[in-house]
Amino acid sequence: MTIHHFGLVVRSIQAYLPRSVWELRGQIVTDPLQSAKLCMVGLPGDAHAPLVELIEPLGPDGPCYRAQSQDPLWHHVCFTFRNRGEADLFAEQGRMLGVTEWKPAVLFGGRPVRFVYGQNRELIELISDEVLR
Repeated sequence: MTIHHFGLVVRSIQAYLPRSVWELRGQIVTDPLQSAKLCMVGLPGDAHAPLVELIEPLGPDGPCYRAQSQDPLWHHVCFTFRNRGEADLFAEQGRMLGVTEWKPAVLFGGRPVRFVYGQNRELIELISDEVLR
């Protein structure tokens, strides 16, 4: 298990990004399952620094919509695993509460992601290297 990225909710990626310390890594995508625009950013010139996912909620039905009122807001940390079984075992051993089922993530090329709450109510995203079929 390693840290994959941290999630940051912003009102507008286009407005936030030019004034930030981050550099866009890839494209800005729209994920209908999360009802959000998403992109990955990192520190300029440092390909090994942890990544940050910018999350722009698209409407009140999205899971991050209320969080945007505190723009920007650190939202979650994401851990990557070789497979869903390892991730589920990590969550079970940590007595974490499932928030979502495994779903394909547009931002990560269809790799499965799942959200859980840690015992301190921190939101944790689990991402598997597997591809959902």
